[in-house]
Amino acid sequence: MLELTIWRYRIAHLLSTIWDIAWKGSLRLLFGKNFRRTVNIIGINKVLRLGIRLFYIRRIGENIVQTVFPDGIMLQPVDNMGHIIWEIYLAQAYDKLYSYQSDDVIIDIGAHVGLFTLKIARNAKKGLIIAVEPHPFNYELLVRNMEFNKIRNVIPLNLALADFNGITTLYLAEESGMHSVAIRRSDKYLRVQAKTLDQLVDELKLNKVDFIKIDVEGYAFTVLKGAERTLKNNDLFIVASCGHTPQEFRNVYRYLSDKGFEIKVGSRKDIYASNARMQKQLNNKIIDEV
Repeated sequence: MLELTIWRYRIAHLLSTIWDIAWKGSLRLLFGKNFRRTVNIIGINKVLRLGIRLFYIRRIGENIVQTVFPDGIMLQPVDNMGHIIWEIYLAQAYDKLYSYQSDDVIIDIGAHVGLFTLKIARNAKKGLIIAVEPHPFNYELLVRNMEFNKIRNVIPLNLALADFNGITTLYLAEESGMHSVAIRRSDKYLRVQAKTLDQLVDELKLNKVDFIKIDVEGYAFTVLKGAERTLKNNDLFIVASCGHTPQEFRNVYRYLSDKGFEIKVGSRKDIYASNARMQKQLNNKIIDEV
């Protein structure tokens, strides 16, 4: 079902691109200026995106829609929907090199409103997912998504991870998935609770951690500095989205390499790192290296 959806999406994407060129070019010739299609075209009961009815959607409140995905239903802000869907469901950017076990313990750092959390919760049905999201409204939607989909193996936490325990500043962005502790995208900010990953693992009394996903808008290196014991004491697979700044990529790459992790790099500057028993699995997968 999902494979068929992906192929339909790709064909529709191509046709939509051709259509965009045609109608934009015509308007440019007629009126002498450029026109841009909006990101979301919301109907009464459906969303049209890139020319395909990819997922069913209905508006349920201001800036919130209800989206029916191939494997469940979730809520999320309207903004940035296509990019997030592409990353998680179609490109499989976070888990293309990982084979889930049903009892995995997974930490989703930068969980946003829970799209990736929902996906992995269905793969690790007997395991546990820790979903960490610092922004209050994103966190509220994350919790609602878990409740709505009757997901019981997720612990959602409203905090930021860092290399210290205390309070930090979360700078706000126009898009809900781009709020950042590291990158100041506006003058608006919130003060949020911060903890180290090591502290979190101790508090939750986790006996193991199998998989860590980090997408925190430029802050991945700082998160990892607060996870020394966790990195040392577990057979881990880590995926870190590190394309936000050149410094983030270099620092994360060097840090994990120095700790003995075997690393592969994706085309978006995603770092896939493994140690111990995970290395064989990673070596058997294929990915274009940068």
